[in-house]
Amino acid sequence: MTIFQILRRLPASRTYTTLKATIIKTPSPWIAAEHLTLNVDGSYIGPHMKNTTLPHRMGCATCGGIIRDGEGNFVGAFSTNLGKIHSHGTDISEAKAVKIGLELAEGIVCTGLQVQTDSKNIASLTSRLIPKTRHSCSRIIQACRKILRVRHWNIVDIHRDGNLIANKLAHMGHKVEEGTTTTYQSLSSITDEEDRSEIEYLLHRDQISMRGGEGEEGEEGEGAFDTCG
Repeated sequence: MTIFQILRRLPASRTYTTLKATIIKTPSPWIAAEHLTLNVDGSYIGPHMKNTTLPHRMGCATCGGIIRDGEGNFVGAFSTNLGKIHSHGTDISEAKAVKIGLELAEGIVCTGLQVQTDSKNIASLTSRLIPKTRHSCSRIIQACRKILRVRHWNIVDIHRDGNLIANKLAHMGHKVEEGTTTTYQSLSSITDEEDRSEIEYLLHRDQISMRGGEGEEGEEGEGAFDTCG
């Protein structure tokens, strides 16, 4: 029996313990689909200190993401608590969101996938060769680029308003045990009722936006699938 077959028998909501906040490299037990979109985001809460010159200042980094099909339907999602990070927390959380999302998406049979992030910096670094100068996320970015290249997937940056669900999932990571990733195969597997209701609302709003605002008066917006170079 393959790892993928074993994972398909797991419960709808599952928490995976990670080593140094790096998710284990196993396929996700999500459903097969055609063309998918992966929205990801990071969250970093820095140290609230009056004396900002103190050394070894640390903040808490989390990330999250959602995969949807071409009609905006929920396919799967995740929230990760990356733990304490000394510096460059924002870039690291954004880069980790891409990496974890891609690793989980590798377990889905699909004809194509587009990664969408509201971090122009990470999207730019991931979609081109990293210069020889060192960057805080170099290793993470290289891992992301390898997956994108092998799978023939791509990454773009989008407006923050089109990334609200991923942002919500990233903040949900603060409720997850440090160093772990929780995956959701369905909306019902999100146990917190308030979190689930908010994501349901945002999904509905984005689907209306994708249809050009048809079907519900007064609901407009850019939607989570609008892209920009």
